[in-house]
Amino acid sequence: MCIVSAMMGLALISGAANPGALDLDNSDHVKLIEKPYPMLDFEIKPDPFGDTALFFPQGNALQAPPEDYQHMRFVTFDEPDVDTFRISVEQLGEGGERSPQANPNVFGGNRSLAVIFGYEDLNNWWVVYYTYTNTTSVRRMKDGKQQYICQPFITEQWMPNNEAYQSVDVTLSRDGDEMVVYALANGESISLDGCRFPASDYTPGKVGLGGHSTSDVQSWYFKNIVLETN
Repeated sequence: MCIVSAMMGLALISGAANPGALDLDNSDHVKLIEKPYPMLDFEIKPDPFGDTALFFPQGNALQAPPEDYQHMRFVTFDEPDVDTFRISVEQLGEGGERSPQANPNVFGGNRSLAVIFGYEDLNNWWVVYYTYTNTTSVRRMKDGKQQYICQPFITEQWMPNNEAYQSVDVTLSRDGDEMVVYALANGESISLDGCRFPASDYTPGKVGLGGHSTSDVQSWYFKNIVLETN
């Protein structure tokens, strides 16, 4: 079922562009968005097209999680112990600065996107990480140590775009004694699609959204956020 109806008993907004999406103009829905650590900065504000969106401003070291080893900044949604799920979202980048640390021909904005799942605490969570570099991956944070689960080393599966929204669709399913990640970008499967890992390694937890933690060239808008849980 959808996060909105499952958690709040709220009727879905029939007039919205995506009727099952979190209604960011509704304060009760906005309350479902949680900060996993207090120094995180985000806003609910109009995007460049006038639609209300979840906005992450450009990052800095102060916004990074404690100890700065997680390399992500993200929000979670107030639904604990999520096992299998599907999440879809649209993301738009903001900012035209070039990154001197990365490809000089790549502009800022939405150069990364992180779908967090199995979140227990800042030391224990999983992520499906999209980026234009070959670090596109499924990772696990276990007791504060990062593990790469699937890392295909394929570039340009998630490109910067400051002019139009891009879409992501991630599903986590069970197949016997394994968990399977299905990952789409703009309606097309990417190299992380079909990533598998033992179900015994996975603990259900919260689901969330974000991206790279301290980059001062990345800021993003998120809209049409749909989280369906079983």
